[in-house]
Amino acid sequence: MTKFKSSTFGKISGKHGDVVAVTMKDGTTYFRAHIIPPNPNTAKQQTQRGKFGFVVKELNCMRSLFTVTFDGQYGINQAVLLAMKT
Repeated sequence: MTKFKSSTFGKISGKHGDVVAVTMKDGTTYFRAHIIPPNPNTAKQQTQRGKFGFVVKELNCMRSLFTVTFDGQYGINQAVLLAMKT
């Protein structure tokens, strides 16, 4: 992964050729080589997708509660993060 900070280019994000770029809040841009997984439908990946879908579906009805509990609009993200760990 490459760390890049430039006043010339400004904020960069997305895919550029074989490289994926993301700009953080502090203005630092990170570049990483884009590698396509050899088999995107392995058993472990399917399990992880199913687990994520279940967690999001079950927690979505309590979205407003998480907004208040975690003090912000991204409270559901924190709830999903905590639920995925258990």
